[in-house]
Amino acid sequence: MILPHNVLPDVNLVSFTYNELETATGGFKVELGSGASGIVYKGLLDNEDTPLVAVKKLYKMVREGEREFRTEVKVIGRTNHKNLVQLLGFCDEGQQRLLVYEYMSNGSLKKFELDAMEEDQIVLADWAYDCFKEEKLDLLVLEDEEAMEDMRRVESFVMIAIWCIQEDPSLRPGMKKVLQMLEGAVQTYKNISLGSSLTAANDNSSWTSPSGDFAFGFQQVGDAGFLLAIWFNKIPERTIVWSANRNDLLQMGSRVQLTTDGGNGVGYAAMLDTGNFVPASQAAVNLGQSFDRSTDTMLPTQNLSIGGELIAPYLEKNYSDGRFKFVLQPDGNLLLYTTNYPSTINNFSYWSTQSSIGSGYQVIFNQSGYMYLISNNGSIVNSVFSDSVSIQDFYQRATLDYDGVFRHYVYPKTSASSSRNWTMAWNTLSFVPINICLSIEGDGDAGNGGCGYKSSCKLGEDRRPSCQCPSGHTFFNPNDERKRCKLVQKCLLEGIDRSSGGKAMIKVSKGNSTAGSNSKKKDQSTLITAGSVLLGSSVFLNVLSLLGIYVLFFGLNEQKQKMIQQPNAMQDIMNPNFELDVMEEDQIVLADWAYDCFKERKLDLLVEQDEAASEDMDRVDRFVMVAIWCIQEDPSLRPGTKEVVQTLEGVVQVPIPPDPASIISSI
Repeated sequence: MILPHNVLPDVNLVSFTYNELETATGGFKVELGSGASGIVYKGLLDNEDTPLVAVKKLYKMVREGEREFRTEVKVIGRTNHKNLVQLLGFCDEGQQRLLVYEYMSNGSLKKFELDAMEEDQIVLADWAYDCFKEEKLDLLVLEDEEAMEDMRRVESFVMIAIWCIQEDPSLRPGMKKVLQMLEGAVQTYKNISLGSSLTAANDNSSWTSPSGDFAFGFQQVGDAGFLLAIWFNKIPERTIVWSANRNDLLQMGSRVQLTTDGGNGVGYAAMLDTGNFVPASQAAVNLGQSFDRSTDTMLPTQNLSIGGELIAPYLEKNYSDGRFKFVLQPDGNLLLYTTNYPSTINNFSYWSTQSSIGSGYQVIFNQSGYMYLISNNGSIVNSVFSDSVSIQDFYQRATLDYDGVFRHYVYPKTSASSSRNWTMAWNTLSFVPINICLSIEGDGDAGNGGCGYKSSCKLGEDRRPSCQCPSGHTFFNPNDERKRCKLVQKCLLEGIDRSSGGKAMIKVSKGNSTAGSNSKKKDQSTLITAGSVLLGSSVFLNVLSLLGIYVLFFGLNEQKQKMIQQPNAMQDIMNPNFELDVMEEDQIVLADWAYDCFKERKLDLLVEQDEAASEDMDRVDRFVMVAIWCIQEDPSLRPGTKEVVQTLEGVVQVPIPPDPASIISSI
């Protein structure tokens, strides 16, 4: 036990040393609870008036301003209210910040005279919430004339109280926020009642937070559809920070309604000033929150726990899952990964906090702009971002961008906030990795820095990466430079016999194959049959369809580890070196050109020199669709060999294939 000393001027608060509080708590052994800002421990002081105390150990705030911390302590210390736990002292020593409160043991409602209460009023919180919801708050203050004269103030106090007793500590407002709300300096949180709804339309209707900083609703994404999202509401960009349907846009007229359907027990919801959307039960129990289902962005006060992840958007204005991830793994390691796009499965890491393996527990993003990884005892393991920001002057977000860089952004709330010549836009404060062009190394023709096949990564003056194609090449998709580059010169295809109008057979080498495999023989037979069917038609379709069949068969062989020599499948076709002089530049990439012709219903361009094919355009249409399905990038979308033969013969109907623009993805 210790005797406190050193009283902070102007307020009756004791300034403790860290060693004193460590001794009082027995080395921080007895944990009373935890919240978004720290962990509370039970302590014992050598003081007759208040021997038991609650010591709140704040998560370390790297380079936090001492003036700001002490100012807040003074504000809280001057407040003395019968319904607020009294602050007794504090510790401000180096990076250690602790608050010492009076200890409140679990009391019992039996000490109150509740004779006048009905049975459903015994649980005080439930009763208060019911009175609030039914707009019968006068029942709470029947014998308090002063309160009866100001029911608006009573309503505000009840709303604050309900937020303060939320089951999830991260939803409870901080002491400073509570004081501001009690004094009317900050608007009290507004509840969204059951039955409330929003419709996807052009009227920009939404549910806003009390300050208006954030909004929840439908936001239109070009002409593609609508996102059910949360965004910064007071800036022109209306930057999206969360969405519920990033991979499946909704159409105009779609509706979201707060209901109890499905027995979820929802009583109300609230859009908080932190940017967190929270549905809760009638008993004020949190039933979930948007902060627990991050997309690509973290906001101040939002934490990322073990197993949590951010997934980058595909492009700046394409919010679907992209090519990069920010993950806190179960082993405590915090990493940035490329993904095996189009899936979100981890591919390889290009940034990590290796020193956190075995100790990393939670990523904290606090209101001062610091982001760091802590262990389960609250100590800092690694720092991610460590630049201080005034929350009064700036909006903040930490976003994993489509280029794979994790950036800490700030946006001045007013022009007066631009003390460092910030523009009235999102300004990059810090980011990781420092140079993604070097962090992601290319292998052979594979692009570096997250760029696609044949392209290279280069940092601009703004330190943002861009992809560049080599001479004689251009981007496969000008709107997506992180895809591969394509050749713009003449293209030579080997192995085409323009003179042959009949069927041709493909040799499949049997060398090194496993004897006695019936399934193998069946696959080979199917491939030969498919080749025979294909080669009975257009020369151009032969090339395209053979490519599809080859990709399909190669994938099957790879999975089954059959050792068939694939080169023979193309080498035995006669007359090599047929030059495609008739093709324009945009026709050089065969699959691209074929799909464009199919989409624009101009398939006659594919067979304009083939009279036989021109006489049966239905067959041409079917063959082109089969070929496009066969060369889909995602193997799960490619039809099996049996299905290919059936569709070629017209036994099975061919569905419309998707755009093959994702063929041979960027990573």
